[in-house]
Amino acid sequence: MLFSVALECSRRYDELLELAVCAENCGFRSVQIYEHMINRPAWPLAFLIASRTRRVAVGPVTVPSFAYDPFTLARLVQSLAEFAGE
Repeated sequence: MLFSVALECSRRYDELLELAVCAENCGFRSVQIYEHMINRPAWPLAFLIASRTRRVAVGPVTVPSFAYDPFTLARLVQSLAEFAGE
């Protein structure tokens, strides 16, 4: 059985990074970040987590379609995959 954890961006990035590393060490499959416009964007946190983890999949849970044009979104996804070593 595989488990994932989803994080809200309402805490400090260092706290969220600590939670993500803990999730990886506990055997979680993925760390997902909610992106809501009232909070910070998910992408910087996703890149930060990807730089400090190796086994968990990382990425946003939700991305508001009005926040990014398709080309920018595709570039972010591709860059995160490369950054994470995938």
